[in-house]
Amino acid sequence: MTIPIVAPLTGAITTVLIYRWTAPSHLTTGWIIGYAAIFLVTAWMSTMLVYVLRRLLVAAAIAGATLGIGYPAWSLWLS
Repeated sequence: MTIPIVAPLTGAITTVLIYRWTAPSHLTTGWIIGYAAIFLVTAWMSTMLVYVLRRLLVAAAIAGATLGIGYPAWSLWLS
């Protein structure tokens, strides 16, 4: 649920900041296409970032549960 919310928001914020930074005197078709491309690229990048971070969080949780339960069980079994 976070990806559909975070990705366009990140893309919009980045696009607005880049628009303020460049501040063209006349918006031509090239500028508009450039801003649309910036929006799409940053939205895609933030989507991938959220996806990867979510996967890493799940992997860390599984590893923590495995080590948290498995290590004491293994130690007790060997004792």
